[in-house]
Amino acid sequence: MTEKDILRAMSGIDAALILDAEKPRKNNNWLKWASIAAGFCLIVYLGFMMKIAFTGASAPGPTNFYYDSFAEMNAAIGKDTLYNDANTAFAESETVSISISCYEDENGNVDVRDPNQLKATLSGGGIKVSYYILFGKDNVKKSYIGGYEEQKLRREINGITVHYSKIYDGSYHSQAKFIYDGNLYVIDVTSKEDIHDINDYIDRILKEE
Repeated sequence: MTEKDILRAMSGIDAALILDAEKPRKNNNWLKWASIAAGFCLIVYLGFMMKIAFTGASAPGPTNFYYDSFAEMNAAIGKDTLYNDANTAFAESETVSISISCYEDENGNVDVRDPNQLKATLSGGGIKVSYYILFGKDNVKKSYIGGYEEQKLRREINGITVHYSKIYDGSYHSQAKFIYDGNLYVIDVTSKEDIHDINDYIDRILKEE
């Protein structure tokens, strides 16, 4: 391209565009600093999320204590529950797991005599039975244990109202709930075949006359 070609091309430029180019531009430094600040916030947020992902939330979880029998568990917490080795399926079970969960108090101490929940899982003969106590819960609707489906099935046993359900959810699944001594009791029974009756387990615990 020759000098004449360049001059010829420039002669076609609108003069208004040249004048506009001469106008001073506004200072956009604030956009630069806003972008830097946003990037910094993003880095801090991602760092916080990565810490949670790899180390977990900072809130302390419950401390679990394990026992070989209901008698040992009742002695440890210093109170009698309705569960014992005789009226549960303990003696008939092939596998047994009994635990108490406790949370720290305001001083960071854990006291097994102030439990949050009891869970005992017993299995054998194709049947799995889970016994729970949710301490300090005085309403059957306060249970967060899954599997319960409200069917308005109730029994009165020795002055105690038992709410229970029977469903099929891939297994035969029954659950009973009742309040005793200010605590919520839950009995959860499952079996692959229809070989259990939830009433048998309710009667073992409450000993209907």
